[in-house]
Amino acid sequence: LIITFFADHSASASRGWHIAALSALGYLERAQQAAREMRAFFEQLGHGQTHAQGLMFLFLHAPVCRDYVQAEELARDVKRAGERHGLPAYVVFGEYFLQCTTMDPALITQAAAAVRDAFGFKCMTIGLSVMRLAHAQLAVGDTKAALAVVGSGLEWLRTQEEYYFEAEVVRTRGDVLYAMDDLAAAETNYEAAISVARSHKARLFELRATVGLCRVWQKQNRAAASPAEVRRMADKGCPAVTFS
Repeated sequence: LIITFFADHSASASRGWHIAALSALGYLERAQQAAREMRAFFEQLGHGQTHAQGLMFLFLHAPVCRDYVQAEELARDVKRAGERHGLPAYVVFGEYFLQCTTMDPALITQAAAAVRDAFGFKCMTIGLSVMRLAHAQLAVGDTKAALAVVGSGLEWLRTQEEYYFEAEVVRTRGDVLYAMDDLAAAETNYEAAISVARSHKARLFELRATVGLCRVWQKQNRAAASPAEVRRMADKGCPAVTFS
C-alpha cells in the first residue's frame, strides 16, 4: 500500500511537471491534451492527495496560458478537493489560487503571504502571484509599487531557487518599466528575460519577452526590426504563435 501511494503521488507530480514543461516550451495544445488525460487519471484513481495535487498542476497551466477563467474554476476545485478529503493545506492553496485570479492587489498580497510566510516553504506559484500583483498594481496606476513587488519577488524566487517563472517575472519588470516610460531599462529587462528563457529552453516565455522588446523598438521608431525578430522566434518552432 505504501509503495502504491508513492507511485500514484509521483505519477501525479510527474504528469504535472510534464504539462508545465510543455506549456513553457510553447506546446499548448499538447499540454491541454495531457491535462485532460491527467485529470481523467486522478479522478479515476480516487486518491485524495493525488487528486488535489493534480488539480494544483492544472491550475498552474491555466495562468501560464493566461486563461484566468479556467484558473478560477480550478482554484475552486482545489479548495473543494481539500475539503472533501480532509486536507486543510489544499483548502488554503485553493483560497490562495482563487485570490490570485483576481485583479485586487490587497487580495493577491494576502494570498502570497499565506503561502510564502505562513507555510514557510518554497512554492513555484509565488511567481504567479508576483506577476499578477504587479499587473494589478499597474492597472490602478501604482507603478512604484509594481516595480517594488517585482524586484522583491524576483529576489525571493532566486533565493529559493524556484526558476520556472524567472523569465516571466523579469519580463514583467520590463512591462512595469515600459509603463513608466523608462524604455532603456525596459529594453534591458526584456533582453535579460529572453536570455533567461533561452537558457531554460522556454520558447513561450522567450516569445513573450521578444514581443515586449519589439514594443520598445516600435516606440523608439525601430519598428523595422520588430516583425523580423518575432517571426524569427516563431520560426524556431514555437507552436503557440501563428501568422496570418
